[in-house]
Amino acid sequence: GQFHQNNVVRNNDFYKVFILEEVGNNITYEGNHFYEMAGLRPLQIWGSNHRVIGNYVNGGVFGLSLLGKHNIAAARRPCTGNVFSGNIVLNTSEEGISMDVVGNVAAETVIREYDTVATTPGSSVITLSSANWSAQTTYTGSVYDLVFVTGTLAGKRYKITTHSGASFTLSGVSSDYASIQVGDGVSIQLSCYGNTIANNIVIPALIEGRDFSSGIVLHGTGTENTVANNVVYGVDNGAGSFDNYAIREANLNGI
Repeated sequence: GQFHQNNVVRNNDFYKVFILEEVGNNITYEGNHFYEMAGLRPLQIWGSNHRVIGNYVNGGVFGLSLLGKHNIAAARRPCTGNVFSGNIVLNTSEEGISMDVVGNVAAETVIREYDTVATTPGSSVITLSSANWSAQTTYTGSVYDLVFVTGTLAGKRYKITTHSGASFTLSGVSSDYASIQVGDGVSIQLSCYGNTIANNIVIPALIEGRDFSSGIVLHGTGTENTVANNVVYGVDNGAGSFDNYAIREANLNGI
């Protein structure tokens, strides 16, 4: 499919409107100002190799959001190599800067399957346990990752090069192959990896009755991401306590 790439969005002022970029690669968003964003999501982007640098956001539900999305064929690629740096995000009601897998919409979420290892027949191949694989989508073309979520290799991801029924051939697994054990839990997904959130200032809003406004959020899945040198302020709720999370890492129940 077609998608946008190599574009620059720079030094614009946005009032009560937002940017939604669903299908893109290698786009720069730099020096933009978002004002009066209450109830909106100022910048939502999908894809890889974006640079979100030096933007100012005041208000919004989510401030700057990187989303994985599966149900748009042209966007069916990992969210990797994105950089969020030097941004100022103020008064967001839920999330200041976030990476999210859209876990509340089954067709869109980038986490596609969960199973356990049944056998390791060799040659970088594993077979999975479910009897229903013959009816599943074919996860080929080095787009999808198989990620270990339990066992010795928990947290490691490997590209799926070929898939037939319950059999999966993995790229780059040869040196770790002996560590794969029957029963290891695995997830098949479009991974969110190799992204950087650094040198940003985030001050979430205080919302009465809500105790989960968050500065930086990694939701659902992610490996090899860097969060560094950010400043996140908590907001006093008036009773001497602070109801904001600085960094929130959340998983999807049931995956």
